[in-house]
Amino acid sequence: MKTAMRIMFGVFLICVISRTNVSFAQVLEPDTNLETCKSGLQPCDPTLLTSEQSNELRVEAHRGNVADCREGIGGCNQSVLTEQETIALAVANHQHNVLACMDGFGPCNHAMLTTKEATVVAAAERQRNITQCMNGWQPCDRSQLTVREINAVIAAEKRRNVSDCTDSMGSCNHGNLSRAEAVAVVDAQRARNLSDCKNGWKTCDRPKLDSRETLAIALIDRQRNYSACEDGTTDCDYSLLNSSEMATLKRAEQQRNFSACNTGYGYCDPLRLTQAQVQTIAAKSVLEPR
Repeated sequence: MKTAMRIMFGVFLICVISRTNVSFAQVLEPDTNLETCKSGLQPCDPTLLTSEQSNELRVEAHRGNVADCREGIGGCNQSVLTEQETIALAVANHQHNVLACMDGFGPCNHAMLTTKEATVVAAAERQRNITQCMNGWQPCDRSQLTVREINAVIAAEKRRNVSDCTDSMGSCNHGNLSRAEAVAVVDAQRARNLSDCKNGWKTCDRPKLDSRETLAIALIDRQRNYSACEDGTTDCDYSLLNSSEMATLKRAEQQRNFSACNTGYGYCDPLRLTQAQVQTIAAKSVLEPR
């Protein structure tokens, strides 16, 4: 009996809570319905909108349509535009087309250009083609170039090839180099390789060094390694140090360790202190006020 009463009471509570939730939803829905309708992400109930809210939605929808028409989005409905909006759209579309024709970005409708605009656009397109050809960019229409412009393009290609070969670019064509250019390219590549080796870069090709350069680079490498060990960086290779360099580094480390133990700043290893250093630190601790 008690169990049955409990079940009936539980069902009663569920019904009360459900009714309360429905009531809350009915109260809250009119307040949030406008935002729901604006978002378009959830179903909205137009019957819950006030006349003012309905008008606000219509205004926003119209503005969105105007924006779609200006941006050329497929959702544009020109039939609902006002006369002024239709004129403004035509002006904007014309200006956008002229700009697209002038800079070469986006579709260009030459038929929409006025005679004067077409003349200016033609000059811009011609200059753009010259620039494309001079820089080796595509598209390049050489048939539109004058003889003088073609010669300038050929000269630019030659300079670009020399530069590519000097920089060891994959686009380098050694067959198009003159004898003097080939010599200059070899010298430039050799100088760059020597510089890479001096800087310790991975692009260094040691087999290309002569005996004198090899000795110079070996000395630089040794100095670089010693500096790395002195600074405690991961580039240090202690196996490359000679006995004198090892002794110098040990003395420096001994002094650093003593300073750390004596001042209380830095890593201190008391086990590596000399007897004299231990006594110095002990004497100092006696003299310092507690």
